[in-house]
Amino acid sequence: MVEPRYLRTVKWNDFLQILRVRAVEEADARDEMWDAATLRRITLAARNPIDRASQLIAKSRMPALAESLRVPVVPGWIVAFSSAIAFIAGWCFAALGQEREINLLALPLIALLLWNAAVLLFSLFHGLKKPDRARTPSWLEKLLDRFSTDAAPGMTDIRARFRTLAWPPMLRRANFRFRAWLHLGAALLAFGSITGMYARGWSKEYRAVWESTLLNENSAQTFFRVLFTPASKVTGVKIPLDEIRQMHRGAEAYREKTGAALPWIHLYATTLALFIILPRVLFALLESSRANRVPALELRSAEWRDYLAAIHASAQGDGATVEIVTHALSLDDASHERWRQLARTRWRDADSVNCHTIAPGVESDFVSAWKPVAPRVLLVFNLAATPETEVHRALAESVMTKLNSTNPSMVLALTLDDTELKRRWSTFADAATKIETRTASWHEVMRGLAVEWI
Repeated sequence: MVEPRYLRTVKWNDFLQILRVRAVEEADARDEMWDAATLRRITLAARNPIDRASQLIAKSRMPALAESLRVPVVPGWIVAFSSAIAFIAGWCFAALGQEREINLLALPLIALLLWNAAVLLFSLFHGLKKPDRARTPSWLEKLLDRFSTDAAPGMTDIRARFRTLAWPPMLRRANFRFRAWLHLGAALLAFGSITGMYARGWSKEYRAVWESTLLNENSAQTFFRVLFTPASKVTGVKIPLDEIRQMHRGAEAYREKTGAALPWIHLYATTLALFIILPRVLFALLESSRANRVPALELRSAEWRDYLAAIHASAQGDGATVEIVTHALSLDDASHERWRQLARTRWRDADSVNCHTIAPGVESDFVSAWKPVAPRVLLVFNLAATPETEVHRALAESVMTKLNSTNPSMVLALTLDDTELKRRWSTFADAATKIETRTASWHEVMRGLAVEWI
């Protein structure tokens, strides 16, 4: 099967739009954001899930809520400020010494090179690993949680569903972007060091010296040869190894007029560029690329496969059929769409529905004559009715028996339609409590049946 193009090119903002729409579809049981007809029309007309999400957001009845479904974003000024700090720290690291001397072994740049070598080896090992969907460290989740905002109140279920869907990929993306910034910060620090060396050398004449308890003149020559040979080959600047003896401060051969600092500054700057700036920039690009691939990686996961397949099936008009059987409920166009949308909350690929309605008193006659054909059946009861074991439970049991005798793989789900009861009790102050009590009594009557509730 050819992978859809949008899976290879999906951007983070487009992915967030899809996330918002999915959160609403799966948590908005009252169709407060879109009515079923609008949802179906746009699904049939959209070219792909990105286009579908964009159109649905534009047609939202509650645009403020849709816009409030956001993930934490680190303010840009924090990134700019920390980048400036990295550059300034590098500038300070490049202090050329006192009394117009550069002590080649005392420079913090040696420690900077060693530290970056260790980090780059670790980054290389980590960078070769295939990006996965493993959990991001909890400290990063707590940090980003401080930047989380709720711009609009209400619709708690939708917000909870959005957070469940959005935070895992957001944290993985933030992890990669944070790694990218660390590499970029190290590159800025090294660049600041280079800039600081040349800036200080512009207005003063520095001399290069060295002194060490651990190194003698021969080992110092070896050390500088190994350290600066790559930079020398790139720039063509010769390593002044023949001046090492005269540059050894405190030795008998030490001469104050030898050891011009400029060749050593060129070699240090090139070494920093080769072994810090260049690899750090490459790793920053790698981590940025991994961050950019998070949406596509997420959409290819099992978590999203059924949802995208259901959208595709609905758009192609070949979604699965659900048989809906209602009891003591009127059958009209609005109810038809409402129950179809309800079926989609359980079966994402539900497209067409076959509806049957049973009038009170003829339950046995209906079940005897009924021939179920769809693999999924949704039995809808009227919440306004008082549940009775002899009527409602008996109907559910007889429907189950009929399905098992027809095809044991058929699935039965139960749901309660509260439209009539809400209208009837709309003026009661304790309507919500009364509805919860009535719902609990229905579940009690059906207790023990091997069915699932929607």
